Amino acid sequence: MLRCWLRGAILVALALAPAGLACSGQIADKDSRLRFLGHLPGVPDGPPTVTRFTSTTQGWAWVRGTARLWATEDAGATWRNVALPTAAEGVSYLIDVFAKSSKEFVIWLDQSLLRTLDGGEHWISLALPSSPQSLSALAFQGDQGLAALGHDFTIRDGFRRQRIYSTTDWGTTWQLRWDGRTDFGPQHRTLIKRIQFAGASHGVALGDQMVLVTRDVGRTWRPGRFQPDGAAGENGRENAQVFLLNSSTGWLLERTGGLFQTADGGKNWSKILDAGGEWVSGGPSAPGGGLVPPDLYFDSETHGWLVGNDSGLYESSDGGRHWSRLRGDGFMQLDCSPAAGCMVSTFDHMLYGLVSGQR
Repeated sequence: MLRCWLRGAILVALALAPAGLACSGQIADKDSRLRFLGHLPGVPDGPPTVTRFTSTTQGWAWVRGTARLWATEDAGATWRNVALPTAAEGVSYLIDVFAKSSKEFVIWLDQSLLRTLDGGEHWISLALPSSPQSLSALAFQGDQGLAALGHDFTIRDGFRRQRIYSTTDWGTTWQLRWDGRTDFGPQHRTLIKRIQFAGASHGVALGDQMVLVTRDVGRTWRPGRFQPDGAAGENGRENAQVFLLNSSTGWLLERTGGLFQTADGGKNWSKILDAGGEWVSGGPSAPGGGLVPPDLYFDSETHGWLVGNDSGLYESSDGGRHWSRLRGDGFMQLDCSPAAGCMVSTFDHMLYGLVSGQR
């Protein structure tokens, strides 16, 4: 019998919902550290649902590839629809949600950036320095924000340069802070795929083969260095995910499964785990080739969670040097923050809270 993780792999690889592959109900043989919270909104046997929780009770959810948005105030037990502007329905798809409160939040659509102050009754369009289609990474911390946009596009190479902008008024105005490349390849492809705040002034931007670090809320950026591989990007490494616990400690995951750690906020990175982790074997392929990036989060300097591209859920209690796999499969996304704790969703629209196995 085909298992849930196989259906998840097909969905990610082909971005469609095959008929006849249903995995209803909770995970049959789930680990005791998984606490069932509720069913996520979405289409049965359809694309997976993404979540973004800002507290233990308040969160948002949307179906990947659509512009349907829901909100919950009871930790996912029930969901209500959030009305989006008519122009967004059927035209754009939702990428992320950034919330100040249950009423005040920004939504990132593939063709626009919108802000509401009344829970979605009214929307304000936020102007970006260039086309919204070139926006590749976005982060907000209160009124502070960072945005990465592609620049110098060619059909052969894609975006040959990347620019980072900052805002201090919640996206109303933007200032250019960095302009450059984040790879070392001959075709000059460059893409910043993730930006994260880590404290009041610290932040990190993840490029294809480079990590950029800021210590002044995005005004200036410096590349990190990797050991034992020498200068960033010289070994052809392709980055998959980065996470900073605070302004000093962080981890970077390669697409091939290798794990690096920093103790100085991203200035220097040392390898603590070689490539070829269990979570990269047998995983689904991303559209256009390559593995689907894993999802990574640490809630302390020793304890972390990882969802692999094999749809497995892993836990580490020694800072990422060793990982153990929890029972169950079909996992799709980690949704973790200091305010909300850690949750994980499945390809079958189930939401679970995570209980640490660390003693």
